[in-house]
Amino acid sequence: MSVAAVARDVGNAVDKVRVPHLRVATRELPGVATGSILGYDPTGVIRMLKPKIFQIATIHVPVKRAKSLDRYKVGQIAEGILEDGQTVPIQVRADAERFVLVEGLHRIEAMKALGESTINGYLVQPRQR
Repeated sequence: MSVAAVARDVGNAVDKVRVPHLRVATRELPGVATGSILGYDPTGVIRMLKPKIFQIATIHVPVKRAKSLDRYKVGQIAEGILEDGQTVPIQVRADAERFVLVEGLHRIEAMKALGESTINGYLVQPRQR
């Protein structure tokens, strides 16, 4: 199969999710399960993202994002985490000596409320402007 055919196949098998630089596989691809989170690596190639464990203390929450915090939602998510564990990883990007939260404010606050020091997340690339 040609490179163009593979690129077309990948393009037809992924959907954009709320965050512009991530995609969700909508059908099986070679080595990628349906529902897998895909993102661009630093070279611009689409790859399956694998969750990593991050120290919560190393994650910076931007002030603008922190203003949207809903304590009731944090409580609901904390209850869900107690029952099922953390099922959806957060998204962070690297920034010099720390990580910056991209998505998952309520999940990270729920983990803090539960006394956790680590959280599962995806390391994503900053948006290209």
